[in-house]
Amino acid sequence: STKPSLDRALQVVKCLTMGDSAMTKDRNLDLLGELGLAPCFDEEYSEEMQLEH
Repeated sequence: STKPSLDRALQVVKCLTMGDSAMTKDRNLDLLGELGLAPCFDEEYSEEMQLEH
């Protein structure tokens, strides 16, 4: 299979929710892009960031 594994996807999401550096976010969004999840997550992430600030 050429699709990333579900384990990898969960690891990426875990890193995103725990990571606070822009580098970590960008790197993980790249991986989420492979899964087709980046757009949705990026919107949610942006909303959370706006609420925090």
